Amino acid sequence: MSDSESKSSDSAAKSLKIPRSPQSRENSGDRMADLKKQRGTMKARLTLFDKYFINLKDTELNSTDKAELKLRMQSIESLYQNFNQIQCEIERLSDQNQLETQLEYREQFEEQYFRALAAAGGRLVDESMANSTCTRNTSSKLASVKLPEIKLPTFNGSYDQWLEFRNSYDTMIT
Repeated sequence: MSDSESKSSDSAAKSLKIPRSPQSRENSGDRMADLKKQRGTMKARLTLFDKYFINLKDTELNSTDKAELKLRMQSIESLYQNFNQIQCEIERLSDQNQLETQLEYREQFEEQYFRALAAAGGRLVDESMANSTCTRNTSSKLASVKLPEIKLPTFNGSYDQWLEFRNSYDTMIT
């Protein structure tokens, strides 16, 4: 058989949707198992982030904790992109019976992901607001110190009083 005949028979087989050979099904099954393993690893990383954040809930964050939380959040943000690619591939390879289960898995992962990320982001915002409020309260206490009143000289409009008024005014104001 020539190359052109081989190509035409391949395209005919594709257009007829001939069932895959058992070997290609095994490859597809292996691919699916590999994708599910990768997805499981990502789910484990998300769960680790959740556990880390739960341990931080009752503690006040110092600057190192804040920096670490920001870095972990960035890591988790990239995790979602990878999860989405793998989950889309799993959904594409799934048959109709498995598709519902795969969509439920996606929904569960996304709920956990967005809840964890929102809680962590909210915690960072709360901490920064608490610190700025504390700083503002301290500065307002300093600003509320009562200073003595200064009686400014008044000018009555007389030319002979002008020089004395100007000198007093300049001394007090500048």
